[in-house]
Amino acid sequence: MDAFSCGIDVSNFEVISCGNTSVKHLLYADDILVFGKASISNADMLNEALSIFADHSGLKIDKLCSKFLFHGSVAAKKLHLVSWKKTSTPKCCGGLGLPSINSLQFAHGVSFLWRYYNFDTIVGDWLRAKYSSPYKPLLVRASKFWKFISSTASKVKGDLAFHVSSINCNLSMLWDPWCAGFAVSELSQGHLLNNYTVKEFISDGRWSFSNWSAFPLLNRITYVPILNGPIHAVTWIGSSNPVFKTFYMKFYSDLETVHWYKFVWHKNTALRHSAYVWLTLLDGLKTADILAKRNIVINPVCPLCRKEAESIVHCFFQCAHTFAVISSLIPLFRNFLLPPTLLQLFDFIDGNRRLHNFEKEFCYFVICCTVYYLWRDRNTLRFTASKNTVQDSIRRIIHAIKVKTFNWKRIELLKVAFPSCF
Repeated sequence: MDAFSCGIDVSNFEVISCGNTSVKHLLYADDILVFGKASISNADMLNEALSIFADHSGLKIDKLCSKFLFHGSVAAKKLHLVSWKKTSTPKCCGGLGLPSINSLQFAHGVSFLWRYYNFDTIVGDWLRAKYSSPYKPLLVRASKFWKFISSTASKVKGDLAFHVSSINCNLSMLWDPWCAGFAVSELSQGHLLNNYTVKEFISDGRWSFSNWSAFPLLNRITYVPILNGPIHAVTWIGSSNPVFKTFYMKFYSDLETVHWYKFVWHKNTALRHSAYVWLTLLDGLKTADILAKRNIVINPVCPLCRKEAESIVHCFFQCAHTFAVISSLIPLFRNFLLPPTLLQLFDFIDGNRRLHNFEKEFCYFVICCTVYYLWRDRNTLRFTASKNTVQDSIRRIIHAIKVKTFNWKRIELLKVAFPSCF
């Protein structure tokens, strides 16, 4: 890192300056943070410095970035069927639960607001003295950070409940929405209260407006209850003790919840199996019909049954081969008059009142395991000359089930209820 630090120093890399102080990078024992102007020329300069460092040290820069999720080769170009935006959403909304940068930024903003209102901090006191409230119209010279906090406060205004306490209530008298969900500035042109806080109008636990008797909203304000004792000035509606995840999920509150996430991401899930089921439900597997939509033509015949056209719906589980496998493992599925889809299997198990919850989770696991190994069998048959029978698939799946479940608490009960899986 010392060598790279010297390379940055001698380059024409544009630094960040503030007055007479400029910062180019911070050097740690085994890490370095680089600060500079966000421009194409500066990026090229940094890339040149990195290349020179790599040539002399033999240490190459890791360029995998977001490709880590989809393929392991940096140079290879592969087809991604599920967008990164969809991937980086909560599992309950159909994603993988990987947080996006925007969601983390939003959650950190709400978390800062929570501390700003509910705890006495030096930063909070300084921002309160400078800007009064996040709900006050922004000054032209307001910092980018405060603009972000103000924007975040507007987005979560409906989720916050403001309370007036008798002890050290630092809410802005004019701008914070503490008056039955409204700010005084929304109800009246009371700009004479601009720099006041609520605590300045409270005396001995009661409202005190001795010098403001002509204020037009006096009666409405005095109806706002003053709570005794030190309490949080702000609470989160719907949660008595919100955490970072509460704020993170608020970012995705406009997305619909998918009902199938509990089938894929249950307590005893196997990540590899569930990931392939997730891809299946989002049309993320590269079957013949999906590739045809992108003008990639392959043999359209299903390599498993060798009779019908291949599609995700056909493979899971309207194909004679795949349905024979899953119905052999879980004989309950033989009750279907017609071959079902993957979601129909999940819904059938979910709605079966004779099964206990641990038995349902086991069935979800078996379905996910079956999808994974059948997809592997499909690829083997499509790209090699090998053969595969229904019994071959069943043997591989049973072996995987045994390995995964041997230490489950209720394994003996599961063996009795589902003997064909063992």
